[in-house]
Amino acid sequence: MCIMVLGMISGASAANPALETKKLPIIYGSAVVNHEFTVILPENQETGLVWELRASSSSNLDLINQQYIPPKDNKLVGEHVFTLKSTKIGLETFKFELTTPGPLHKPVADQIGTYLIKPF
Repeated sequence: MCIMVLGMISGASAANPALETKKLPIIYGSAVVNHEFTVILPENQETGLVWELRASSSSNLDLINQQYIPPKDNKLVGEHVFTLKSTKIGLETFKFELTTPGPLHKPVADQIGTYLIKPF
């Protein structure tokens, strides 16, 4: 299992949903076919901003589970944990968006990931 923790988002605020979408650096990794791996993104649900898996370039990945882990030890930010399973060999690009609350779900940041799914 590969665990990846990504950097903090700066400049995104629930009080200012008019912010342009911030593009974070692309994350790269590899996974073995039919194995699970985890992507962990920093999240503070009190702001109303939440991460969502929005797009996948193919059907090489399945979303197995996602959960929010609240902050611990007086920290302000918790973690949104996405568990994905590689299903086919090939190159997979996926996108997470940090969105505002409400019916519009305007993205304020996105995170692109590219994984090479290998046979073994």
